Amino acid sequence: MCEYTLGSIAKWGLECPDRLRMVRDGPWKLCYSLDNRAAGLLYNLEQDPLEQRNRFGEPECSDVVAALMHAGR
Repeated sequence: MCEYTLGSIAKWGLECPDRLRMVRDGPWKLCYSLDNRAAGLLYNLEQDPLEQRNRFGEPECSDVVAALMHAGR
């Protein structure tokens, strides 16, 4: 887990304050705003090593998002 600030990350399709957290577990990498947990980036690095497909909003990935957010507490 790491925490960092970037300001606006609009280039990745997110508008959020700059307090972000990144959690990685196995193939999954999650980056989310500490101020707005409804916004985030989720990638399966085994299937998508170049991080081209953000899977954060996909219903089939909701359990992965919840588990990674819990791990990032």
